[in-house]
Amino acid sequence: MYNGADNRNVFATGWVLFDKADPTKVLARSDKPIFGVKEEWEKAGQVPNVVFVEGMIRQGNHWLFYYGGGDKYIGVAAAHVHGAPALT
Repeated sequence: MYNGADNRNVFATGWVLFDKADPTKVLARSDKPIFGVKEEWEKAGQVPNVVFVEGMIRQGNHWLFYYGGGDKYIGVAAAHVHGAPALT
């Protein structure tokens, strides 16, 4: 996972997979951000249009992303683990 900005300085999160034997070699990379600015509090703040994922853990059938929004707030977002049974 990594954070970066586009040419409009809107920050988002993507993923990249490196070769284990040669970490300078990129095996795959997301074409689009997997996590981006959506909520009003992410669009405004000390620095506008920022989400910056700092931590990720798996909890059951979900990934929890801990992130900063607008360089002012802290949030957590959940994503279903692909292939895992849905929570009821």
